[in-house]
Amino acid sequence: MTPTHEVRSTGESPRTAAAPRARVLVVDDEAELRETMELMLHRQYDVRTARDGADAQQLLGAEPFDLVVADERMPRMRGTDLFVWLRTHQPDVGRVLLTAFADIDAMLRAINEGQVERFLVKPCDPLMLRMAIAETLEQRRLTLENRRLVEDLKVRNRELETTRERLLQTEKLALAGKLAAGIAHDIRNYLTALMGAAELSSLGGASELSSPLFEEGVQGIQDLASELMCLAQGRVPHYHVRVADLAELVSQFVGELRRSTIDQRFRLVAEVHGPVTCALAARRFRRVLWNLVQNASEATPEGGEIRVACHVDRGQAFLEVKDTGRGIPSDQLERVFEAFFTTRPSGTGLGLEVCRMIVRAHGGTIECRSEVGVGTAFQIRLPLAATAMEPSVA
Repeated sequence: MTPTHEVRSTGESPRTAAAPRARVLVVDDEAELRETMELMLHRQYDVRTARDGADAQQLLGAEPFDLVVADERMPRMRGTDLFVWLRTHQPDVGRVLLTAFADIDAMLRAINEGQVERFLVKPCDPLMLRMAIAETLEQRRLTLENRRLVEDLKVRNRELETTRERLLQTEKLALAGKLAAGIAHDIRNYLTALMGAAELSSLGGASELSSPLFEEGVQGIQDLASELMCLAQGRVPHYHVRVADLAELVSQFVGELRRSTIDQRFRLVAEVHGPVTCALAARRFRRVLWNLVQNASEATPEGGEIRVACHVDRGQAFLEVKDTGRGIPSDQLERVFEAFFTTRPSGTGLGLEVCRMIVRAHGGTIECRSEVGVGTAFQIRLPLAATAMEPSVA
């Protein structure tokens, strides 16, 4: 009784058998050809045989194989039908088709449907068969290796993305901490005014609800809250403004800085020609002056100069903070007002964005001019009080 499939021992020594070898399944309905190919290949590969496609399916379902060499003309299942099945169920197994006929239709079907890597006409030269098997196995190895590398790359990319998200989260938390510190500083200033109003009330002074100190503190906190909301939403805030002399505000601000430690490393010069009457939220505009002078002080070397100028120019209020610092490179100049953009390790990247927002809320404009090695100038223009625009409502 003829067995449905054949499994033959290769007779290799234990030392040789221990080395990993590719597993090849030879499928042919002629027993003599099966034996010939097995003898021809067994020194190089771990060879199994089957007499037709149906038997081959059973073996493929029970054992792993790297490559199948199949004859086209076989009973029960042709070689092309086996390869079509193989393509669906075990696409990584290499496929070499043999046929005794120059059958173009079978060849095209084998290539198109079964994705056969090699097609040989019987009787084929043993060397050609060995080359076809070796090339197909090498192609399979490279394909599997590429797939493994791609999967490894995907894993690495996922790990990098996770790391990047963690770093971004850390940066956001650090930025939130810096921003909160700035907010806390402003709130403390306003709370000082509220505490002063409460102290006056306890000493029998003006009612805390009518005290200028109380009103200033409440309005300051309202302005700050509006500013933060608008900064997050990209809108212009609404401030409580009063007609004031910008030149006087600048003179007072520079005078206070001269009495502080900020003026010890460089010259702080004021060029103020007043009056320059504008509609101002004075405390918020002092924030603009502070941010600009603080940035200038960090960019200006010892012995340099920061010049603050204020006067009326062409029917507008003109304010300039100019330093003799290192200057800003041209590729960074266009980004200085961009939120969270900073070149300082300790910076939040919000100072100049807040300055621009406050200036716009006053109906004005702010520009930056800079030259590397020469210095930087921030120029602000505001409408005068007689023609002042109402600040935008948040």
